Amino acid sequence: MNLTLRIVAWNANGLVQRKQDLDNFLNTENINIALISEIHFTSWTVLKKKNYKIYTTLHPSGRARGDENNDLSVTAIYCPPQGGADETRFTSFFQTLGDARFISGGDYNAKHSHWGSRLITPKNAKIQNLQRQRPPAHLLEGN
Repeated sequence: MNLTLRIVAWNANGLVQRKQDLDNFLNTENINIALISEIHFTSWTVLKKKNYKIYTTLHPSGRARGDENNDLSVTAIYCPPQGGADETRFTSFFQTLGDARFISGGDYNAKHSHWGSRLITPKNAKIQNLQRQRPPAHLLEGN
């Protein structure tokens, strides 16, 4: 029995036209949780995937939540590269997760060498400050 939890964070930049790629990747890599940002859905979009529960939000002002128990919350995030998130907004976002342990993956657009980027952006400093206030918090962003 495999006890490994496999999580992927992906900025889709439009999921409908990449649905087959997503299906292939989830099946090939045995992904348990996919945190997908920039899905570009409308109120008419329907996505179903066998053996997965799907939670979406159509706009940053809305909220979609995955399964929550008192042990762990899982959420995906997208922050535009310019503006869109300051320390107050990040604080508010993390407070919505409550006191539970959480996994927050996605596209923070906060570059830092700690996360494999060759650049360091001011947005990263805001996230680092929040990490120090609420340990342990490990936020990972790929390139």
